[in-house]
Amino acid sequence: MLNLNDNKLEAIPEEIAQLIELNALYLSGNNLSELPESIKELKHLKVLMLVGNPISEAEQAKIKGWLPQCEIRF
Repeated sequence: MLNLNDNKLEAIPEEIAQLIELNALYLSGNNLSELPESIKELKHLKVLMLVGNPISEAEQAKIKGWLPQCEIRF
C-alpha cells in the first residue's frame, strides 16, 4: 500500500510501475490531472483512490481502461 493523499502532487513518475507488488494506491486530494501510462503495469493493483483531483472524464475513462481489475474512485 502507498498513501500519498493530500501532498499537492502534480505528477506521478513513470517509475511507479516498478512497484510491481503494489495493491493499493491512495492519491486523493492532490493536483493530478493525469496518470502515467506505465500505471497499467501494476497488475496487482486492486484499489486506486483519486478523489479530489482535477481529472477529466476522458482521462478517467483512459485510467479505467488501463486498470480493468481495479476499484477506482474519482
